[in-house]
Amino acid sequence: MIKLIISGVCGRMGRWVAQQASAFDFDVVCGVDPSGEKYADFPIYKSFDEVTQKADVLIDFSLPAAFPALSKYIEENSIPSVLCATGYDEGQENTIKLLSQKTAIFRSRNMSMGVFVLEQVSKYAKKLLKGYDIEIIEWHHNKKADSPSGTALSLYEAIKDDDNRLVMGRDKSSGKREPKDIGMHSLRGGSVTGKHEISFFGNGESISISHNAENRGIFAQGALKASKFLLNKPAGLYNMSDYFNDINT
Repeated sequence: MIKLIISGVCGRMGRWVAQQASAFDFDVVCGVDPSGEKYADFPIYKSFDEVTQKADVLIDFSLPAAFPALSKYIEENSIPSVLCATGYDEGQENTIKLLSQKTAIFRSRNMSMGVFVLEQVSKYAKKLLKGYDIEIIEWHHNKKADSPSGTALSLYEAIKDDDNRLVMGRDKSSGKREPKDIGMHSLRGGSVTGKHEISFFGNGESISISHNAENRGIFAQGALKASKFLLNKPAGLYNMSDYFNDINT
């Protein structure tokens, strides 16, 4: 079996990965989480300094605050890693690029296969629907800290042109909508796992394309599939596009 370390193992996503790992032929050798809660039959450490187990790959679903210790461990051990956290700042994203020069790194703000398809379909729709107004809406549970979601930002990055302008929400100061504006709106409430929708508005018609995550298992499955993809890959920065190209060749 493939030996796996889970960073952020006591969080909701870390638990999902631990629960589904064996079904994808992974053996969780240990987990790391500041809480140190012992809920599984594998060791759980509060710090990477305590880790002695060797692993083939690491999956991280922690928070940006944990990144300094995480990146240090990845660099020192040259371990292939799937980095799934959102909310990284520019400096942390640059560090990820540097890490990818030493080992294989898979970076995605959303590990759902369906979200990648949403991005690709939206890019194609934008090419066809020239002159249409575009709005992006994302829904998440009331405990999500970052806003807008990393997935919404990735969707914007996937479709934007150089002359597009991102408009975050609207109020009295926003003024009239400009033709090249792309609006983005965040809703937070209840236990919504995650929903993303992009709408194209023309004269007399509108088209909306959406993805709804019914449970967090899809993100765990995506991370585990990405981990298998990384095995034996040379150093580099990989993403969902690389994964789909690999499985379709």
